[in-house]
Formats: sequence, structure tokens, C-alpha cells
Amino acid sequence: GGTPACDVLSVHYLGNFKRNAEMPMRWKGLLRKYGKEEKFVNSEDMHWCSYGRTHGEKAGAASMVRSHVRDAATGVIRTFSFCGFMDLSDCYSFFTVRDEPRPYFPAYRAMTHRLEYGDYVGSLSGAEYEAYVFDRKGTPVTVIWRDAPGEVKLDFGAKRIAVADMMDV
Repeated sequence: GGTPACDVLSVHYLGNFKRNAEMPMRWKGLLRKYGKEEKFVNSEDMHWCSYGRTHGEKAGAASMVRSHVRDAATGVIRTFSFCGFMDLSDCYSFFTVRDEPRPYFPAYRAMTHRLEYGDYVGSLSGAEYEAYVFDRKGTPVTVIWRDAPGEVKLDFGAKRIAVADMMDV
């Protein structure tokens, strides 16, 4: 009898704000050590907020999307944000105190809309860019970015492809 313990691990501050971050790998190793499936629930680490303070809100919005996508690629089954929809002057909110959306909101909305019902398939990342593939009910969705200006060329083998910017609302 009894119920399974630690079937899903809830982590606050997973630290997925850069590629191959050490902290998520340590959590995965801990779960593996105890013979558990590598399932996380992440309570948003908010690195994007402090990044937005120092680099501008649009850069913070991009950082938020990247963190969420890396979470999904790491095995996180759900990422929660807190204070995102409160009227705060603080950068944690997606809105100003006058209910004006900051860049975080359209980026979050576009990301969740594009990846809704998506299952992580794999990485196509290269040395100078990150690219993650998701299966959204039979439709492949690839999220791609690079930190430095330049092109990323990937052969998708498709005659038709739709491209959407993270701010496509």
C-alpha cells in the first residue's frame, strides 16, 4: 500500500537561464539516483526579471521565453510564474500599475500559444544557437534563437514552413 513518494519534484529556482545550466542537471541526477522518472515542476526562477532590469524589458521577455523552453527541454512538465498578472510597478508583473502590458506579456502569450499541448522531441542546437523541437498534436514546432546577430540555417525538409516571432500577437 501507500502512495508513491517523489513521483514529481517541485523545484523553486531551477536556474535554467543558460544552456546546459548545472543546477537542473544536478536535480536530474538526484532523481536518477533514487530511481525516479525525471519529472520536474518548476516554480519560475524569475531570472528574466532581473535580466530585464539590466538589459531592458524586451531582452527580459526573450530571456523568459528561453528559460521556459529550456525548462521543457530539460524535462520540466509545468513551469509556474508568480506575480505575472498582478498590477505591480515591480518588474515581476507582465503589466504596469496602469494595466499596460509590458513586453513580457505578449512574449509569454505567444510562447504558450505556440507550444500549447507540445511535447518535447529533441534538440537541433548548434554551437552558436539553440533550437528545440516540440510535437504539437502532430505539428512540429521548432523554437530557435542565437545570442549574436546572424543567421541560423536548418533543413526542415518541408515545402512550407511558418515563421513566427515571439512577439507575434
